[in-house]
Amino acid sequence: KIGLNTDNITKFTIVRNPFDRMVSMFLFYGKNRKKYKEFFSGNTSIDTNFNKWIELIYSKKFDRRRRHSKVNVFEHCFSNQLNWLYIEGVIPDELKIYKIEEVCLKTVLEDFGLENVDVNTRVHPTDHDHYSRYYNKESKTLVARHYSKDIEYFNYEFEYK
Repeated sequence: KIGLNTDNITKFTIVRNPFDRMVSMFLFYGKNRKKYKEFFSGNTSIDTNFNKWIELIYSKKFDRRRRHSKVNVFEHCFSNQLNWLYIEGVIPDELKIYKIEEVCLKTVLEDFGLENVDVNTRVHPTDHDHYSRYYNKESKTLVARHYSKDIEYFNYEFEYK
């Protein structure tokens, strides 16, 4: 729209283990459920219990038309990160994809000549135990099913700690 020549731009993204991602999303948005209603049911017994929340999200009871910041919550927040990467049905060859668990953000940014970027300030931080402590068998299965493309494409596994 602004006439930017994107041929000379390095494009990169950072993805995250879906199991960890869902715990962080639950805890971050759960801090203020009234503000982020589109992520929750309105039922405290569900919305304060990670496993019940996962069951709701992936059930037919969850309205999959909900939006957050003009984005479909179910398609972009509760499912594969790959959904964000496709351009006209394919992932561009020139897109560099990093896994947050395997990179040092400061090093990645320096590789692109971005040296004056604050890498210490975390956006949407949550303080929590290892994600494996939050899951039961059912919630693990549901997240694995709905993030199956990410798990396969990025070779993620559910790790126990």
